[in-house]
Amino acid sequence: MALTFKARVLLELGAELISSDAVALYELIKNGLDAGSPEILIDIQVVMQPSARRALVRKWSSKTLTKNGAFIEDVKIGIDSSAPEEVSAEFLESISTVSRAEALRTLEDACAKYNYIQVVDSGKGMNDKLLDSCYLTIGTTNRLDRKRSTNPNTSLPRIACQIC
Repeated sequence: MALTFKARVLLELGAELISSDAVALYELIKNGLDAGSPEILIDIQVVMQPSARRALVRKWSSKTLTKNGAFIEDVKIGIDSSAPEEVSAEFLESISTVSRAEALRTLEDACAKYNYIQVVDSGKGMNDKLLDSCYLTIGTTNRLDRKRSTNPNTSLPRIACQIC
């Protein structure tokens, strides 16, 4: 007789296992390797550091924005110097076109949109059968079986990291 777990239990277990951003990134890379991807690309883009965003929010949340220009100047100062020019310009444009009342919320939205870590692989995705029989079933021998059948002379995947 087989044990069955509801999806809610698996979500809770996953939340407990992924305890930090570093562990989440590790899991995404590991998933690409498990999917047999020959190459994994990690693309990191930072337009504004979180510390700069927090400083702007602290400074401007207690002030009434009398002039949007002063706020925009502070945003320009807070943009990371390593950010690509075209992305920085798009970031600034998304903030400068809003009303003064919406400026801080728009800053938060722009940081969420333009700051990211993207993990891209070309491995084989999951289908419904694999999802049910392997990944959502606890205690399968799928990985062990795959290791036994794999040629030990295969080359390791290439992992590339690109920071914008």
